[in-house]
Order: sequence, then C-alpha cells, then structure tokens
Amino acid sequence: MQRSTVSRNLAAAALAVALALGGCSAASVIDSLPTEVGGLPASAPKRSDNPAQYPAVHDVRARPNKPLTAEQQFELEEQLSKARSRQNTLQNKGAISRAQAEVEKAGAARARAIEAAKTGARPAAKTPAEPPAAAETR
Repeated sequence: MQRSTVSRNLAAAALAVALALGGCSAASVIDSLPTEVGGLPASAPKRSDNPAQYPAVHDVRARPNKPLTAEQQFELEEQLSKARSRQNTLQNKGAISRAQAEVEKAGAARARAIEAAKTGARPAAKTPAEPPAAAETR
C-alpha cells in the first residue's frame, strides 16, 4: 500500500517537472507549427534573436532638483493657503446662493398663501395627492 503511494507521488512529481520544463520551450514549438493547426501565418515577421529589454523600473535615480530653501517653501505655502481660501470662498458662495434661492422660494410661497387668504381662495397645492372627489368620499 505504501509502495503504491510513493510511486504515485514520484510519478506526479516527474509529470510536474516535465510540464514545467515543457512550458519553457513552448514559444519555439508554437513558432514551428503549421498555420493550419494554429501556428503563425507565413506573412508574420520573424522573431528577433535578441529579446526586448524591460525598463529598469526599480533603479533609483538621483534627484536632479535641490531641496527647497526656507524662502521658497514659505512662498509655496503662501500660494497654497491663498488657493485654499479662494476655493473655500467659492464653495461658500455656492452654498449661500443655494440658501438664498430656498429662502426666495419659501418667501414666494408665503406671499401666495397670504394673497390667497386675503381673497378667500384656497392656495394651489404643488401636486395634489388625491383628486378632491376621492378625498370627500372618505
């Protein structure tokens, strides 16, 4: 029983190694396949002998710029502060104008209600929930 388990494990390991090594040469096998079975067409350009070089993304380059002086840092902080205050002012103006629009709407609705009360008419509802006939039958 143990002997068959060991032989199975060895066979599985040998198969894994064979597949791994076979994957390394897959490119050359695919290049030599005929077009009819999925290979490259005859008009395809030949593969380069030299593989493409990848960019050295992990190499650290020296910084070309020197650190900011205290005066330059102060000027940049002032510019940032001014930009933030301008942004806050613009946001506040937008909020104030929206609030003013709401107040004007409410004032106009109140004026219509007062006018309707003076004339004895009912103020018009924005959107009636139910028709008046249905409301009377309840």
